[in-house]
Amino acid sequence: MADSGKTHESFDRNETIQGSSDRAFGIVFTVVFLLIGSWSLIWGDTVWWWAFAVAAIFLIAAFVIPKALAPLNRAWM
Repeated sequence: MADSGKTHESFDRNETIQGSSDRAFGIVFTVVFLLIGSWSLIWGDTVWWWAFAVAAIFLIAAFVIPKALAPLNRAWM
């Protein structure tokens, strides 16, 4: 059998990396900051209200103005 040099893999570099949508990014970070705030409720003495405030901001932005999260999404990627 002759080796034709072809494999099942493509080594082309024309693939583009596509990140998540801005809305999905906002929802993920809402959950992250809710977990941080919940951690302070469960294991800490004080409540980290700032974490819940940041979660609320991400949630509102994700559903009302997801394009506002685009720079953060690109920086995260």
